[in-house]
Amino acid sequence: MNGGVKENGGIIWINDVFKIVWICLASLVAIFAFASALQGFFADDCNWGERGVLLAVCVVAFRPSLVTDYTGGARVAVQLVAVAVFVGLYLYQKKRRVAAEAVPGLA
Repeated sequence: MNGGVKENGGIIWINDVFKIVWICLASLVAIFAFASALQGFFADDCNWGERGVLLAVCVVAFRPSLVTDYTGGARVAVQLVAVAVFVGLYLYQKKRRVAAEAVPGLA
């Protein structure tokens, strides 16, 4: 299966509303992760390690088959981990930013 076409030539069609919403959410996370990695800013300034994590989240959220081919896991589970890492990094950076703003002279 490649390019939205089944083996017999039929078009892949998604009728499940929840699946469509999940695909849109995972794609938005991937887009935001990619943009944040390129800009170097998410909730706070990113160091190179955080940029690498954001790029990994982008790749895994867009193409979970790159991971599932090796691990055998479900695509949704892999995307869910990518979204969780994205949210976790956001919360970490937000906490770091609030702590830096609380100390005068460091911000």
